[in-house]
Amino acid sequence: MAYHGEEVIIAKNNLPLVKLVAHKPQAKRKLGLLAGQIRIPDDFLTEDDEIKEET
Repeated sequence: MAYHGEEVIIAKNNLPLVKLVAHKPQAKRKLGLLAGQIRIPDDFLTEDDEIKEET
């Protein structure tokens, strides 16, 4: 309903509490926003033997 633009109101004891509306993004997402700020270790995908033994 709200997805198609209709107004949806959630009420309790006949008192309106929440109005649902379709989300409209404000701007396009920017890719690479954190480029150069995060370092991923070379061994990121290797399994930890100690954790593997516990399972």
